Amino acid sequence: MAKLSNIKDAPNTKKNYISKSNFEDGIYGWNTYADAAGTSPVDGTGGSSSLVVARDAVTTILRGTASLAIGAVGNLQGEGISSDFEIDNIDQGRKINISFDYHTDGSSHANGDFKVFVYDITNANLLPVLNDDDGDIMLAPENGGFIGTFYPASDSVNYRLIIHVATTNTAIRNLNIDNIVVGPEEYAPGAIVTEWESFTPTFNNSPTATYTGFKWKREGSDLLVRGRVDYTATDGAAGTYQLNISSINPNITPTGDIHAGAAGGYNFASDSGFSLFRLSSNSTGIYVSANGGSSAILGSGISSGEDLYFNARVEITEWKASNLISTQEALFSTYNTKRGTTAGQSIPSSVYTPIDFENLFYESLSIYTSGVTYTAGTGTWATNPEFTIHKTGVYRLSAMFLYNTTTTWVTTDVALLTIYINGTPNTALARGTQFDSSATYMNLGGTATLKLNKGDTVQIRMYQDTGAALALYSGNNEFNYVNIEEIPDFSVFGVHGETEIRSITSTQYFVSSMSSGDWADVAADSNGIELTPGQWRLDGAVRATDSTGTWSAISIKWSSENGDNTASVPANIDASANMTQDTGNNEALSINQADTFSHWGPVKPIHVTVTATDTVFINASATFSVAGAANFIMYITATRIK
Repeated sequence: MAKLSNIKDAPNTKKNYISKSNFEDGIYGWNTYADAAGTSPVDGTGGSSSLVVARDAVTTILRGTASLAIGAVGNLQGEGISSDFEIDNIDQGRKINISFDYHTDGSSHANGDFKVFVYDITNANLLPVLNDDDGDIMLAPENGGFIGTFYPASDSVNYRLIIHVATTNTAIRNLNIDNIVVGPEEYAPGAIVTEWESFTPTFNNSPTATYTGFKWKREGSDLLVRGRVDYTATDGAAGTYQLNISSINPNITPTGDIHAGAAGGYNFASDSGFSLFRLSSNSTGIYVSANGGSSAILGSGISSGEDLYFNARVEITEWKASNLISTQEALFSTYNTKRGTTAGQSIPSSVYTPIDFENLFYESLSIYTSGVTYTAGTGTWATNPEFTIHKTGVYRLSAMFLYNTTTTWVTTDVALLTIYINGTPNTALARGTQFDSSATYMNLGGTATLKLNKGDTVQIRMYQDTGAALALYSGNNEFNYVNIEEIPDFSVFGVHGETEIRSITSTQYFVSSMSSGDWADVAADSNGIELTPGQWRLDGAVRATDSTGTWSAISIKWSSENGDNTASVPANIDASANMTQDTGNNEALSINQADTFSHWGPVKPIHVTVTATDTVFINASATFSVAGAANFIMYITATRIK
């Protein structure tokens, strides 16, 4: 381990777990490391690093008289710097904020070359740092600020802050940082300023033109727009060429007039006067006026070769200037969508088939990829229909499906509605069975809360095992749809506790000696989830996979202890002195099916009040008509209510 200089730093009066947070007199408490090459560190300590780390008191000083300079030359993926810190007992399990000032040296950097992590030393566990950029340090040649959060464990006070080289970029990269703060305090409100973001403009009367460099950004309550229109033909239409605000963001409304100067670079031969940007009468777009007046320039006055440079600023109704975000704005800024299908997609027997939603009700952001080239016989697509998550967070997904009229069902047939994450089954929304030929329509529906990461793909898949292909109802969108909504972190409003979600998925567990009626012991594969004090909603499911025997029923329940591979029923949640079950019950949900194949079963959602850290389990038992072994996979999602 390379030890940096050991000189006393200036005092910091904030509650800050990084005791030497600036570098006025030297570098203290920071070490370089070289872990195995990878986008994430192993533990952020040990090895011999080639990073150049020094106190910069001359070139790039961010605050005071000096800053910390980190230099990377060549592919140094897996290396970085770290600093150990200890938190107070009261902050165990609570959200901890991380912030620092930084500067990157421009074009040689790429977003995410450096990434921030926290390592739980006690539990030997790497923790993600959560923010809109998933912990990446973004390109900031004109200085930037990093803000993120992490959640410490409930049984550890010892942690390590890590700045990790995450990419294989070989260019020379210099990163300067200063004013590092790690602590529980909230940050004082300040102006909300975003980076410039490219967009494709639309106009209410489409000009014969090309668009170059159209970008927008937010500064407090103002929207800034810039770009250039190059007219390639003479348009004879008399309509107004108005830039539609909806092409930037469909959920914002301009208010007042445009408070920007003249249209820079304006070159219309038909107007030699002073030109201004104006807001349309219905507040939906921006147009250019002629000769400094209020009348819009019309298409009939535009000739080929003329250009228009947009450089406008307008106040937005839904945006506030401060970081004290209004509830209205936060709800607008979260993702939400509803899509449906009337295509009558054919679902082959015994295949988990991705469903395409070709009809859009609404969406706040386009993250859906439509299915391409469906093969009905195999239930497969050349390109799968799926949602690609744009931001790490907590999401609520609801879906409902109705099969078309049929007399194919028999009572032993099964239908399933399942969420797949990154191509892997994650959560069973619903399961139907015991239908017969008189049940002409069969529907499935359910809701789940999911912790999703940026880049995750979400698919909705249907399954049925009637032995023949069945079609979905095609009458209207009312019966076949999906809703996805991002759940905001209400702690920013100061009126609710922090949104927190925990989830586990056990690996497939084979119970070789299971007898009929036994409750499976799958402790080695984590069928329990630890809950800290507070109120929680629990959702869960069990997947019973192929068995060497034949079962006639599968039972699933919540409990405060694990099964032990005997017929002894695990204790209910209320049996624990630390937990009280507020809603729902401990009734075991039975899945009646006489075969050896895979079956899903959701557990009834419940609310639990926890007074001291404890563990909740999900358990499964199989009743065999023909003795044999069984495989189980357990899924649990715990969402903190308060």
